[in-house]
Amino acid sequence: MIVDSIVAIIVTYNPDLYDLRKNLSRYINACNKIIIVDNSETNLPENTFSDNRILLINMEKNIGIAGAQNIGISYVREHLLGDYLIFFDQDSSLDQFQVRQLFRDFQKLKDVGILAPGNSKDKGCFSQREEVISSGSMININSFEEVGTFKEELFIDFVDYEFCWRLRQHGRHVYVDNKVNLLHQTGKINRRVGKIVSSPFRNYYVYRNLISIMKTENYGLRFNLKWFYRMFKRVIFELVFCPNRKKRFGFICAGVKDGIKGKLGKLL
Repeated sequence: MIVDSIVAIIVTYNPDLYDLRKNLSRYINACNKIIIVDNSETNLPENTFSDNRILLINMEKNIGIAGAQNIGISYVREHLLGDYLIFFDQDSSLDQFQVRQLFRDFQKLKDVGILAPGNSKDKGCFSQREEVISSGSMININSFEEVGTFKEELFIDFVDYEFCWRLRQHGRHVYVDNKVNLLHQTGKINRRVGKIVSSPFRNYYVYRNLISIMKTENYGLRFNLKWFYRMFKRVIFELVFCPNRKKRFGFICAGVKDGIKGKLGKLL
C-alpha cells in the first residue's frame, strides 16, 4: 500500500547510480512520489530512472543541501503532491515498512515538528532530542509554512540542526522513533577512533556556520558552552587523529574568521 501523503526528497551529488537505485527500491512503494534534486555539475540523464514516480531535477551545479532540499519542498507545494516529506541522502535509506511506521507514529505524537529514525537499543518507543540529522526524517509540510524552510546560506553543515532548533523555538518537538533504524551504505565511511573522518573542507562550514548561528540567535549560555566544548573536541580529533592536518587547520581558521565576519554561502 502506498501512503499518498508521503513524498521523499533526496539530494544527490555525483551519486553511484547502482547504490542509489538500490536505496530507492527499498522505500519507493511507501511513497506517492520521489523527488531527486541532483547537485552535480554534470547532469544525470533524463532517462536515468524509468519509474514515473521518480522525478529528477538537475541543478547543473552544487547549490548546497539546503538549497536543493528547498527546491524539492517548493515542487511538492506547487504540485500539491503530499502533506508529509521524508528526506534522504544518496547513501542511506529506510525500507517501505519503516517509512510507514514513521508515518503512523507521527500521528501519535503531540506538537511534533520532526520525527527521525532512532536507536533500537534506547528504551521506549520515542525519545526527544535537541537536534537530528535530516536523512530519514519526516516533517509535515505545514511546518515549513510556520517556521520557514532550510537556510540556504549555510550551504551544508548545521542545516538540519538549525532547522530543529528553530522548530523547538516555535514550540514543536524533535523526536526519534526507536522502532525505526536508518540503514547506511557499508564500506564508504572512513572512521578513526570510532568517529567519522570527513573531508578537510567540511571544517570550514562546521565552524563558520556554528559561529554565525550563535551570533544571530540567542539559544542561551548552556547551548553556547555545550557547542564550544564540542567544537574544541573536534579540533583535537581533526588535528591528532585525521590525515591532512595542516589543511584541516587552515579550513578551521578560515571558518572561524568568516563566521565572525558573518560571511556565508558557498566556499569559493
